[in-house]
Amino acid sequence: MWIFTNNGMLSIVAHRDRPDCLLVRAREPGAIEAIFPKAKVKRTPNADYRYRAAISRGHVAVVLANKLFRLGYTNFKASISASKQAYHDACMDVWTRMTELQNTVDK
Repeated sequence: MWIFTNNGMLSIVAHRDRPDCLLVRAREPGAIEAIFPKAKVKRTPNADYRYRAAISRGHVAVVLANKLFRLGYTNFKASISASKQAYHDACMDVWTRMTELQNTVDK
C-alpha cells in the first residue's frame, strides 16, 4: 500500500518474518518518523526503499486512522510544505499520471 502524506510517501507491506508487524518503508529520511515518531528506522542503502521500520499492525492502523480523523486540509497538494519542494513535485508527477489514467478509462 502506498500512502502519500504531506510529510512524505510511505510504502507499507506485510513483514516477511513477523506476521504481527507491517514493514513501513520510505525513500526520504524522516518520512516514517513524521507519522510514527517512536519507530526504530533502519537505513538500508542497498534496498529499494532506503528507510524501513517494523511496526505492529495494530499501531499502524490506529495511527493512520487518527490521521484521517484529524485531517483538515481541503487540498492535498497545497498542504505540502514549501520546504519540501522536491516531494511536492514528485506528488504532482503522480497526480498527473493518475489524471492521464483516469482519462483513458473514463470516456
